[in-house]
Amino acid sequence: MIAAENLSKTFRLYTRPRDWLFEKLSGRPRHREVRALTDVSLRVEPGQCLGIIGANGAGKSTLLRALAGLTPPSSGRVVVDGRLAAILELDSGFHPEFTGRENIRVGAAIMGMSPAEAAARESAGDPGGALASYAAVLKIDPEWAPARAAIARLVGGTHG
Repeated sequence: MIAAENLSKTFRLYTRPRDWLFEKLSGRPRHREVRALTDVSLRVEPGQCLGIIGANGAGKSTLLRALAGLTPPSSGRVVVDGRLAAILELDSGFHPEFTGRENIRVGAAIMGMSPAEAAARESAGDPGGALASYAAVLKIDPEWAPARAAIARLVGGTHG
């Protein structure tokens, strides 16, 4: 389960890098504040999916970074019950020279799963055996979205 309660994030923006130092030494503000998130609350239970849609600069990546613990919220709180892997870039975590099966195992290891747990998830996530069959012989093509999506389902998200 992942939950955010009244999550807000404010960034301080400085015109020049030296303004930060001047502010620290003088105590006089040399920044402007930008609110990236304002009182966001959500709850995602195991097995549920959440899509975040918005214009550039709307705070989508900031929200994901806060949920993953990569950036602290300015106010509010985040609760994660289970494991969470932050894959914020489309190609993160996928090595193009590895097979699908090898990428699944690497992703599972990064999330702290034992080889036995990864194998169980791999089997459970691929009941027909199609991914397991293809993963042994195919290299992941960066343009082949079904392989990437199948692997992301197996290694991504939260696990209790």
